[in-house]
Amino acid sequence: MLREILKWARRVVRPAGRAIAFLAIPAATVLISLVIGARAQNLPDSGSTSGNIQQILQGLNGQSTGTTDQSVGSPNGQIIIHQTSPQAGPAPVSRLEQILSSRAGVNLKQFGYDQLGAGRDVLVPQTGAVTDDYILGPGDQIDLSLRGQENSEFRAVVDRNGRVILPRLNPIMAAGRTFGDFRAAVTAAAQRAFISTQVFVSVAQLRQISVTVAGDVNNPGVRFVTGLSTVVDAILLSGGVDKTGSLRNVKLIRAGQQRSIDFYAYLTQCGNQSPGLLSYGDRIVVPALGATVAATGWVRRPGIYEVAPGTRGMSVRSLIALAGGTEVRSHYRLSILRTSANGSSRLVGTSSEGALVNDSEILFVQPAGEETVQNATLSGATPLAGVYSVGKVANLSDVLSAPGALG
Repeated sequence: MLREILKWARRVVRPAGRAIAFLAIPAATVLISLVIGARAQNLPDSGSTSGNIQQILQGLNGQSTGTTDQSVGSPNGQIIIHQTSPQAGPAPVSRLEQILSSRAGVNLKQFGYDQLGAGRDVLVPQTGAVTDDYILGPGDQIDLSLRGQENSEFRAVVDRNGRVILPRLNPIMAAGRTFGDFRAAVTAAAQRAFISTQVFVSVAQLRQISVTVAGDVNNPGVRFVTGLSTVVDAILLSGGVDKTGSLRNVKLIRAGQQRSIDFYAYLTQCGNQSPGLLSYGDRIVVPALGATVAATGWVRRPGIYEVAPGTRGMSVRSLIALAGGTEVRSHYRLSILRTSANGSSRLVGTSSEGALVNDSEILFVQPAGEETVQNATLSGATPLAGVYSVGKVANLSDVLSAPGALG
């Protein structure tokens, strides 16, 4: 490319005079500078401007340093944060699954790892209003629209000091405040500065934050997410929780304070807590897997389940409920495969749903004998053939005397 530009400059200079030479040489210099700059930036010589800007943004986000291979796409006005190092296939069978499956005689899988044990991309919708409980922080972009005696549009960014500076208004603190509180403060300040003017405040673009994911995840490291991302999003971007990691005792560490999150509350659709939104500098730690029990037989969701943190087992009633309950309402025979201290196993029957299933033990739920009582069956060449309740029809003659019973 440089040689072609120099040849072009020589062809222009030779037939032209000095005046033209003074114009051709600077033009060639500008072209050479553009080519060198493009190659130094590692950008293509031709292409869309948006593609070049996207590469520059990725470099500014630290993606060129090798700390993470996350990438961001934005089709249809939505941001997609791609996971790091996608897995080639499903997670292999764990040693725990092999051992308990061998004891139970059927294949058992660890509960929850089909949803949270593998990573996937996270979609950040850019449509719809931000809720009032969203916590603002440095980097959030705010749109302010004034309608009335004053008609204007402003866009401001929450600066590093946590303030938003708008024309003709005093700086307003935003970092650490909810969006609803900040909107009320901006509305009050604008109404004092402008007469007969309505104020409309919205979040134009979410800030980007970095969090650290550590422990038993497939790809630990630093993750770049948005202000609307949760603990689940960060774990999915890290390849999911490894089968050696806990789903019931995930730690969220923020400003020296630690909080435990139980993912079983969401996997079983009975969650009573919210994981909350992430903040800059949060640390997510997935500890090792705790004690586990298993359920098999006539339950809706046979599998291996982790017990609550700090406990060594759970009751039969709680385990059946965690396994989705029994398939049909009936009388069942309950047995627990107990493990002795010397390593031997024995099957123990129980009739109490309050019995404790300890670590590494298996609950068998099998149907007991079924019997139908107080009924009689009429069969043969009669249109009234079928099953009759003995309580309502006491004599055979009552059935045979009905019109058309004998044809």
